[in-house]
Amino acid sequence: MITLSEPVEAALTRSVQTMMDWAEEQSVQWADYFRLVNTPRAVQHIQSGKLSPWLVLGCVAGKKMLQSFTDEQLQMVQRFINPEYWSNKFKSSPADAIFVQETAKEAKIE
Repeated sequence: MITLSEPVEAALTRSVQTMMDWAEEQSVQWADYFRLVNTPRAVQHIQSGKLSPWLVLGCVAGKKMLQSFTDEQLQMVQRFINPEYWSNKFKSSPADAIFVQETAKEAKIE
């Protein structure tokens, strides 16, 4: 079970592994996940906890992906990526937020 107190490193590791598994299935680069994944699959990954809000909300590409969701899809992931909770989490954990941004940049997830 995934808890809200999970270390950011574990959340990123799980998310990147999910992205890599998806990329292997699709024969594409995993760093292109947010740009190329179909939205139903992304919803499934978010709902199942395979894709962490740390990464989805912590990089530009993840936020762009969310903008491509339909209203129904946004409702489906709302409780998993609670914007109010995560906004506060990013503000209260600036070192973790920077770590996510730097990791995404180094992996060329932009």
